Amino acid sequence: MASLNVFIKRWSLSLLGPCSCYLAQDRLIKYSYPLLLRYYGKSKKLRVEYSEEESEILQLEQVKENMVKVVDRLKWQYTTYLNTRLTPGMVGSLSIAYKGNKLLVSEMVQISSPNAQTILLHFPPEEEKACISATVKEIMTKFKNNNVNVDRSIVSINVPRPSKELRDKLTKEAKGYADKAKVSLKGVREESLKSLKKRGTGARLPIDTMRRMENTYKAVTDEYIATVEELMKTKSSNLQKS
Repeated sequence: MASLNVFIKRWSLSLLGPCSCYLAQDRLIKYSYPLLLRYYGKSKKLRVEYSEEESEILQLEQVKENMVKVVDRLKWQYTTYLNTRLTPGMVGSLSIAYKGNKLLVSEMVQISSPNAQTILLHFPPEEEKACISATVKEIMTKFKNNNVNVDRSIVSINVPRPSKELRDKLTKEAKGYADKAKVSLKGVREESLKSLKKRGTGARLPIDTMRRMENTYKAVTDEYIATVEELMKTKSSNLQKS
């Protein structure tokens, strides 16, 4: 299986001729590479090959690892913040500021859900009323839910059925989270490109090799952006159905 780099060089020579100037070949490679990489990358007819030394300069696995973190954070945001119904896990992950400390609700109380419409927080009997009040206030503010009742040390949260307005609002927020994830992915690429150029300059890599590496970064970024878009579509569909 020929490498994509060899293929493009042969292709450019066949179009421009063996006597063509280096500048003309370089421009053809620059503008054709992204399209060919995308087409052949998907069809798996060709692959981009790098020497061991070039791979160390490219550091593609590190770039992918940073992009995976962005995608994983988006998944966490979707699971934690975008639900048509309030869940015990969402309440438990809420952070409460009290007396200069920040504690998770799950660390302070026992949480139960006797049915789909009710979540109960069981505070210790000796718990201060101010702490319970701070928790109730945070729940009302964070989840925009005023259906919270307090009976001594037990807080009862009524979970209403999701309205169309809520579904549309969460769907819009899902797109917002996805857009921020795309910006973060492009940010990873830009920072990686800066580091790549420094390493490439130090190693005196040829211009066409550097361009191949830059376009490899772009192709990988496009793949993760496509993953983000797919996650957004799936989440939006689930929000409208649930």
